[in-house]
Amino acid sequence: MRLDRRHFLRLSALGGGALALGPGFWRDAYAAPAQPGPSPYGAMSGTADANGVRLPAGFASRIIARSGNRVASTGYTWHAAPDGGACFTTGEGGWVYVSNSELASGGGASALRF
Repeated sequence: MRLDRRHFLRLSALGGGALALGPGFWRDAYAAPAQPGPSPYGAMSGTADANGVRLPAGFASRIIARSGNRVASTGYTWHAAPDGGACFTTGEGGWVYVSNSELASGGGASALRF
């Protein structure tokens, strides 16, 4: 393997950063595995709702996007193979759902604001 100047600098920066942050940072940077225990939201229902989702009492689900279909009231077609997602608050009373797709063609991230 040939080591050029750019590659050497990149490796040096990564190694220096890892040493500067120390093992405590890396230990805290990764969450511990989930542990079973009581939920702050209550027990899960025994049966799934109309969307196939089991939820605690008082919760409801709704489908906001399906792969290959247009998102309601937009011209956007939702990406295939969503493999990761999270909701973030807008700070203005709304939410943004971000979903990742790692398909070789057409992959990337998409977001829905609601």
